[in-house]
Amino acid sequence: MNNFPPTAPFPATVLHSVHITWNDDVDPDHGTRVAEALNTYAATVPGLLFYRAGTDLALRENTANFGIVAVFDTATHYQAYAADQGHHAIIDELIAPRARARTSTQIALPPDFSLDTTALPAPHPFGAT
Repeated sequence: MNNFPPTAPFPATVLHSVHITWNDDVDPDHGTRVAEALNTYAATVPGLLFYRAGTDLALRENTANFGIVAVFDTATHYQAYAADQGHHAIIDELIAPRARARTSTQIALPPDFSLDTTALPAPHPFGAT
């Protein structure tokens, strides 16, 4: 990987996106179980402004089966999430054994980025630290 670790300063706000394609023999309800585990875990993560994990809606062809979108207030909070044991337990138990492919990106959001947290669904207390 080029430029890793990065030499530029970390961005203030980070968008983390993950796409997972399950193995062919994975139960169709597995994504629901993974989403429940991840969305519950997300309520405990410091610096998280938004988080949603769920099964792909199949509105287009050639998509992954499962997606995760998260917005972190700082790169430091993203890195803590990425290294957290609770996060890795879900990956090790529910995702890695059943995933054929997994990709992720972390991109900087503009300094003036604003998230309208009133539009978030209850009962997840996103943004709680």
